This record gives sequence, structure tokens and C-alpha cells, in this order.
Amino acid sequence: MCAIFGIVAKKSNLEIVDLFIKGFSRLQHRGYESAGAIYSNGNYVWTHKDFGTIAQVFTPEAIAEIKKHKPKMIIGQTHYSTSGNKSRRNIPPQWMDTLLGRFGLIHNGNIPNLDNKKIKLEQESNGDVRFEDDAEEVMNDTEFMLRNIVWLSDQNNHNIFESITKFIDSVAGGYSAALISKDSVILFRDSWGNRPLFIAESDDAIFFASETCAFEGFGAGNSWSLGPGYILELKASGNYGNIYAVKKSEPLAHCVFENIYFARPDSHTFTNVSEKIFRFKLGQKLSIWAPVLKADFITYLPNSGQPAAEGYAYQLKKPLIAVYVKDPHIQRTFIHPDPEERKKLAEIKYSLIKELVPGQRIVLIDDTIVRGTTIGTRVRELFEAGALEVHVRISAPPVISPCYYGINMPTKEELIASKKNSKQICEEIGATSLEYLPLQLLHDVIQEAGSSPVNFCDACFTGDYGISLE
Repeated sequence: MCAIFGIVAKKSNLEIVDLFIKGFSRLQHRGYESAGAIYSNGNYVWTHKDFGTIAQVFTPEAIAEIKKHKPKMIIGQTHYSTSGNKSRRNIPPQWMDTLLGRFGLIHNGNIPNLDNKKIKLEQESNGDVRFEDDAEEVMNDTEFMLRNIVWLSDQNNHNIFESITKFIDSVAGGYSAALISKDSVILFRDSWGNRPLFIAESDDAIFFASETCAFEGFGAGNSWSLGPGYILELKASGNYGNIYAVKKSEPLAHCVFENIYFARPDSHTFTNVSEKIFRFKLGQKLSIWAPVLKADFITYLPNSGQPAAEGYAYQLKKPLIAVYVKDPHIQRTFIHPDPEERKKLAEIKYSLIKELVPGQRIVLIDDTIVRGTTIGTRVRELFEAGALEVHVRISAPPVISPCYYGINMPTKEELIASKKNSKQICEEIGATSLEYLPLQLLHDVIQEAGSSPVNFCDACFTGDYGISLE
């Protein structure tokens, strides 16, 4: 999972770089490994990218250098690796120089079965497209997308819209993407709408982003979602260009993990309510399904478990007490690419306020148990601090299957619920009891939030993959 963000200026004298950094930074939670931007002044295209967070990559010196080029358009991506090794080759954006000038691509999501698709493209192009891999620098899906689209453009009289249309038609995957050239930005989404993409507009600029939280403070009007399978052109002049409805799959396959965990609580993605309200409702349903009536208080693992814990406590009319403090300097461990480092960080990122625990019967809320890296440690800490009972409640169904569309849970062996039932997991983590939210109640919340459950991908809970893996 990554974040994409971009700005196209409507006014020739608008300084968009500071606006870009402001909006882009609101999406940092979607990837910490690297960040980059590609930008154009209407005549030339430049790139700036590196390992690190947005603040580390876009230093004052780097920002000053970008401003020298007086960009009219700038697009960027935060990134974390969902497969393969961490490498400089994988840092987005990807770019290519062609006879028509430089093209650059950013995207959020994943193309499954990439090795086979790479071989197929090499064969179809009769060797015109070749991917040179080694142990350290393996081709990534962004590179594959860009080189595929550029090759299709060469086969279709350099018609970039035709090439993106053919790409959407022929390559299955979950993605929201932006392709930049010297004079336009072209947005497009997969036909299942797996990854979110929103557009907003102010008097000064057009914005696009993976989440609506990125638009706050820009004076932009209501945002709108680019439709699944759509292509939209934004011109360097600040005007809308062509829009094409290429293909819409039925049913859709919105990623439900965006709503449960990934998106910021103040964002909207695939329903009519904010993620904060969505998660609060999950907690309410969980409280009705699996109440702990004798609990002294409800707590949670910050920050992802908080909205559901609030809903659980509100419904049960029990106190909500934060007994854990999260280290603000440790980022989301769930998306850390290195397993050993992920485990080490998970062990140290929470501090327990032990005075609140002795003699208490506690309900501990979290959004999911994926690998089981964190929850067992937290349960043991609570008992060691004197808790009488620790009841774990999870505001999502058990994660039993890997995700192939951009969430970092790539193998079944990593998923504790794929190997053990709830009773066995409860014993392993040492909890007094463990209950998950049933899938049907998750579907009920989606319905109550104004969407249809049939249009959501919940393969991580069911193993039913709506988007082809071939």
C-alpha cells in the first residue's frame, strides 16, 4: 500500500510546491520506506526521490531546487515494499525517456503474478521490452506498468489514452495511478475500484489524492471519486482534458482494509461515512456480539484500535481508559518491510501505564490480528502488571488469506488465523478470551454506511479473490 498525491496549477504564478508538501505529508501514514515526486513546467519533466520519509526526502534544499523549475504540475508517492527487496530501483516515481519526452508514473496498489506478466510482455513485444533483474534489483510493478503503457503507446500511434485503455483491459490488478508528461497528468484506476482515488478543486488548482484528508486547508470544494476503469486528463494549463470510461467490472472489489485499518480516521474512502465513524460502528457491533459485562474498563492498542474501542465502550456503557502510550517516533510496524526489524519495533513501540492495571478486568480492543507479533506481548504485559482478566476483542474477522493487491501480508504462513482457530490463538496469546467480529456484522456496517458489501474485496477474511490473480 502506498499513497499518491498531486497538484495541477490553474494560475501560471501559483507556487504549488509548498502546497504539494502540505497535502502529501498528510498521507505519510501509507508508506515510510521512500518518497518521491515528478514534476513539469510544461516543457520539461524532472524527478526527485530517495529513501526516507517525506520530510527526510524533501529537505529545504530539495524544495528550493524544485521551485527553481517553476512547476505547473507535481505528483508524488510515498512507498513501502509489499514484495521483493528494498532497493533504489523500487523508489517511486518510475520514469522513462521516449521520443515524445519523459513520462513518469506513480501508483497505489499492486499487480499480482508479476513475474508471469513480465514474461508475457517480453514475448508479446518480441523482445522490444526486456526486464533485467538481479538478486538486489528486482523489477517492481510500477516499472512494469510504465514500460507496458509506453510500449502499447508505440504500437498505437503514440496514443497514450489508447495504450492506457488497453492496459486496463488486459492487466488485472488493484491500482490507482497517475502518468505525467511535460504537458499533462493522466489519472486512471483499475476496473474493480480496488484502490481509492479522489479529486478536488479550488480556485487555484486541481488536486488528487489517495485519501480525502489530503485536501484539508486548500479551500477545495467537495471531493469526488474517479470511477473504476476511468481515465481522466489534467492539462498543464489547469483545465480538465479528456475523460474515458474504459471498463467497469461487476461486482467491484473495494479494499475493505482501507476502511478497517489503513486510511486515516478523518478520511472517506469507499462509504458515505468517515473511517472514524466506520470503525466506531465496528466497535458497537462487536460489543453487541461479544460483550464482557463484568469488565472494569475498555482499552485499546493505539492508534488503530481506538475508534472501535470507543464504539465498544459507548455501546457497553463502560469506561474507556488508555493504558498504552505509543512512541510517536515509531511508525506503523505492520507495513515495515523487514520481518526481524518489524518484530523488534512492535515489542518496543508501546509503553504501559502500569498503575491503571492491578486488580482490573480489562477488554483490549484492536482492529486485526495479522501475524500475532504484537498482541501476545501486550496481553502478557497486562497480566504481569496485575490484571485479573484480559479479554481480547478484534473489530474485524480473522485474517486467513494473503493479500495480492498491495497490503503487506504476502504469505499464508505469516497469518496466525490461517493455521489456528480462535481458541488456539487465545491460548497462544494468553488471553482470558478472544472474539472476532463476524464477517456478516462487517457487511452490516458497510451496508449501514451506504455501500453494498458485494462491491468490497474481503479476500483476506474469506480467501475469495474477486480480482483475477492471473
